[in-house]
Amino acid sequence: MTSRPVDPDVRRLAARISAAQGPEILSMSAGLEQQGLEVPQPGDDPRDFEHSEAGHDDSMMGKLTEQEMTRLARARGSTFDRLFLRG
Repeated sequence: MTSRPVDPDVRRLAARISAAQGPEILSMSAGLEQQGLEVPQPGDDPRDFEHSEAGHDDSMMGKLTEQEMTRLARARGSTFDRLFLRG
């Protein structure tokens, strides 16, 4: 992701988010594995993983819609910067 932004500030922000969330994702994945639960993989459809028992049956605040994620994935340059910051 950090290769698509053109603004250096957006590039640094994306790198900081990635660096912070990487260890969190590893920790959550390890917790799921210890409980014998399936660990979502990149590209998995999030709807395949039921979260209603955890109290997340409503749309998660701050989560991009599927359409917004698709636009972001296709965007480059300043368009990516704008969509990334909005999201």
